[in-house]
Amino acid sequence: MAPGKYDLHIYRGEDFSLTFLIEVGGVLLDLTGCTILAEIRPLLSRVSLPVIETFTVTLDGQPTPNAAPTDMEVALTLTDAQTVLIDGYSEGFYDVLVIDTNGVDTYYLSGQVFFHNTVTVKP
Repeated sequence: MAPGKYDLHIYRGEDFSLTFLIEVGGVLLDLTGCTILAEIRPLLSRVSLPVIETFTVTLDGQPTPNAAPTDMEVALTLTDAQTVLIDGYSEGFYDVLVIDTNGVDTYYLSGQVFFHNTVTVKP
């Protein structure tokens, strides 16, 4: 199964959050006990290039693995302190890896990331 595609726009110095559900065949995926990971890299390569940033991933607002999720709502977040430090890149790529309780790895979401400069500085 190919992962879903969704491109991201991240503004330097701004908090970023993407919340989503994972459905397979029209059925909400039970993510109880799963580990969920997501990184941004400059190219579609996981071995030779540095990680630009690693998302904080939560399931129903709790770190993964979550033993008792109810809504199965996945959130990828970066703080303003993280995004302001993304320098030297105008774009990159990300994906979302779910490792189930049997250790099976599946990529469910991926896309391009566009980084945008900002002007106003928070006091």
